[in-house]
Amino acid sequence: MAVIAVPVDTEQGHIFPTFRLAKKLLARGHQIYYIGLAAVEDEIRKQGFEFRRIMEGVTPARLMTRPSTPSKGGQMDRLTQDRYLEAAYLEALVRGEAIDDLMQELKPDVALMSCHQYTESIVIRYRYNVPVVSLTSHLVAEPRTIVFQNVIDHLLNVPCMVDLIDLLLSAKVEIKNFADVAALILQMPELVFYPKAFELPGIDHDPLFFHVGHEVDLGRWEEPFDWGQLRADGPLIYCSLGSQLDHKSEISRQFIRTVIAAAAKRSDWQFVVALGAKLNAKEFEPIPQNVVLSHWAPQIQMLSRASVMITHAGLGGVKESILHGVPMLALPLMRDQFDSANRITHHGLGAQGDIERIGPEELSSMLDRLIADRSIRERVSAMRDEFERAEALNLSVTIIEKVIAGRPLINSI
Repeated sequence: MAVIAVPVDTEQGHIFPTFRLAKKLLARGHQIYYIGLAAVEDEIRKQGFEFRRIMEGVTPARLMTRPSTPSKGGQMDRLTQDRYLEAAYLEALVRGEAIDDLMQELKPDVALMSCHQYTESIVIRYRYNVPVVSLTSHLVAEPRTIVFQNVIDHLLNVPCMVDLIDLLLSAKVEIKNFADVAALILQMPELVFYPKAFELPGIDHDPLFFHVGHEVDLGRWEEPFDWGQLRADGPLIYCSLGSQLDHKSEISRQFIRTVIAAAAKRSDWQFVVALGAKLNAKEFEPIPQNVVLSHWAPQIQMLSRASVMITHAGLGGVKESILHGVPMLALPLMRDQFDSANRITHHGLGAQGDIERIGPEELSSMLDRLIADRSIRERVSAMRDEFERAEALNLSVTIIEKVIAGRPLINSI
């Protein structure tokens, strides 16, 4: 059986969707090794996977002590931390200082990597001669030939581009410009973790782009939760704006205050609001008795009880809502969340609002309709059936095993 490397970044939204696929590959007898920073090791090991730590000396805390690091008030914001970590890792990766020993130890037959890891995927493919399968856990609204331009823009900001070019030339890759480098990404198969049934009409993709199953691990380990805080009766409204809500912290804070104001007038409803790591429950006091604020909530378990999910429309939460038959109120904050929200309304799986303008009365009215309208719940259930049919095909495992075996993918799936 094969050895499969899964290099990951630090985003839960990129890591969680890999768990079900990794478990299916383990069940097929393959060896799975996650590779990443110490910050994600505990989360991954709790799911029962092997983990190899990298870049021990490069941490946000260390970076913040560098005199040359731009900061505000002595602090580095999360986006700046991420960029510095990415640059430090990429430079070490290209120069063979990051994972050479690890790749020599593991000798992987294939690497599964987030589609966001553009340059890293190129390095893994051509420095170590390891085929790469790209994994996409967000909505893709454009063909890869258009996304291709984003890769070129990304390469323009790569700090070690000269070293990368030297690496590719030494691997006998013919390149004349950045477009040739970016085109290497289009040679890698891409698995998008939602079925074709969830697409909007009129979107076509290239032959190496595959809609597979939902790849949601409904049995993943979750943090314990005190269920005694919740009443046994009445609708449960679960609200989560995802793990990146601090990127839009003031908008998120204002909306959570709106949720609390709406809840104060609906004592017959129960609300659980996930705040993320950066927001503090005390800043929202006084908190009505029918509202529970928590940094994190066990989302899989919560959705098994919820009547409605208020969501930023990140694809992970949307898929989990569909699989639990839960209608959604989509309030996108950024990026592909707007594309996801459009699909929710197009397929009749919920409603969409403006997170910056919605007030308590409008929020309450929209939730009332989502709870009362049985037809919405029926459409969510029908989409769940489509998700499960796609998952049963096990297409992601088939493609990965074809890549491992060196078999062609086009016209062979």
